[in-house]
Amino acid sequence: MSGAASAAVLWAVTVSALAAEPPQEIVVVKRGDLTAHAQVAEEFVDHCRVRARVINLDRDELAPKLGPWPGAIVVAVGERALDAAVGARYVISALAMAPRSGVLAAEALPPPELVLRALKAARPSLRRIAVVHGPMTDALMSELQRAAVLIGLTVVEARAASGPQALSELHRIAGVPGAIEAIWLAPDPSVFTPQLFQYALQLEIEQMIPLVAVTRQQVKSGALLAIDADPRAVGRQAADLANRLLAGERLAAIAHSQRESAFDLIVNQDVARRLGVDVAALSAQSARFE
Repeated sequence: MSGAASAAVLWAVTVSALAAEPPQEIVVVKRGDLTAHAQVAEEFVDHCRVRARVINLDRDELAPKLGPWPGAIVVAVGERALDAAVGARYVISALAMAPRSGVLAAEALPPPELVLRALKAARPSLRRIAVVHGPMTDALMSELQRAAVLIGLTVVEARAASGPQALSELHRIAGVPGAIEAIWLAPDPSVFTPQLFQYALQLEIEQMIPLVAVTRQQVKSGALLAIDADPRAVGRQAADLANRLLAGERLAAIAHSQRESAFDLIVNQDVARRLGVDVAALSAQSARFE
């Protein structure tokens, strides 16, 4: 039996075993200083059928202080909370950059075509876009390549296995004059680092290259735009998943069910003006300017 087949069998056995043990507690783990995280938690608490305990992650709080949670459903809001939830019996992720194995996602990633069309509307002359990604988003990259062909864009791919390598790849591409006209940092936690984001922001400022990021928080930090899930809709989706687990629905059935997602086009108004992009075209796409 191959490694992949063995993993699949192990996952199926684990799901079967867990299905027989209903959750005993609901825990929401989030950052205490982010509005979007607070909105997810508020909406979850309002729509979950049982009372939930909410834990705020401080910047210096370590994951080992938080777990384990035997028999609990842990709703992990954001990457740090998701890291802290490792080992929990049931994990529901919210506002995470990329799906993780064995974790129920409260929202889907926006289709890459939405991202590319928003960027193309902002700068119609755009022809070449650098996309920085890692192994966790290979499938997403294939979808993006297909969308780029339809829109008339050429993707300059910068694939890396780590944050430092991604930074090096972007530095190499940006060093060729005229090689790229925009940058998209894929939702890939294996390569997305503060250093990579800061360098991309530097290119946006110094070379007037629009930067597309993943979250509204990154837009507030200086990226031109991002297509992000509506936090309150995500909170309701997370509550629906938790309610289905509490009702005894099989984990495998929940994982494979289709869920609708609501996305917002978030634009940094100051950056848009500085870059001289088409603000009217973005407004026509119902952009939210922040």
